[in-house]
Amino acid sequence: MNDYIKTWHDLIINCNFDNTYKMAWGKALVELSVNTNICDDNNDVFMFEFNDIAKLCLKYY
Repeated sequence: MNDYIKTWHDLIINCNFDNTYKMAWGKALVELSVNTNICDDNNDVFMFEFNDIAKLCLKYY
């Protein structure tokens, strides 16, 4: 897991969920990043489908 994703992951694990929509969005992006195996150090740009992000946001919200 690269440092950027690890920072997001640590933030989500240890955060206060007062702003749940922001944390749901962040958690969805981290989950997509980890599950689609794009956590590399090549500085590549990846795009996710809005439907995939929305499903996970609803799951966490």
